[in-house]
Amino acid sequence: MESMFYPGLTNAAPRQGLASRGKNHIILVGRRYDIKAVLVRLHGVKNSLTIEQLEPWCTRNQHVQNAMAQTRILLTGATGYIGGSVLTTLKASTAVEVQSAQIDVLIRGPERVPEFENLGVGVIVFTSLDETEFIRKLASDYDVIVNTASAFHTESAIAMITGLHERETKTGQKTHFIHVS
Repeated sequence: MESMFYPGLTNAAPRQGLASRGKNHIILVGRRYDIKAVLVRLHGVKNSLTIEQLEPWCTRNQHVQNAMAQTRILLTGATGYIGGSVLTTLKASTAVEVQSAQIDVLIRGPERVPEFENLGVGVIVFTSLDETEFIRKLASDYDVIVNTASAFHTESAIAMITGLHERETKTGQKTHFIHVS
């Protein structure tokens, strides 16, 4: 299949990773390309660069691969007025970072699950903000939490912040907590 980014180059089946190497190919943004074809096409290089010389470039650009990982957003209080408005705004956003993000909502009770699934968001059902251990563990799986649930439930907010801190410690990626009341 010809690459839409680099006409004339053919690529193999998608593989994981931004940039890595094989014997005669390089993987860029999930596609495998013939290394010589890439070098000739991009730099006019015939045989002067080897894959070993490209290895440091692949390592230096590891942060780009991490940045391309899908952002996970958890919204609490989505059944309320403010939370519903935040969800509507997120879903209508034209920002690439928001469009590509995985958005999940945390709701009490299963009654409204179909409504949110039809909006194209993940739904997590729980019974109460008092489930702080569940909330902490859940929060540790997200990059961003927008908390529009009860402004007076300090324990759940602390559980969310603790979970985000655990994720940041584990992944090295920044996390964000937005508390709206």
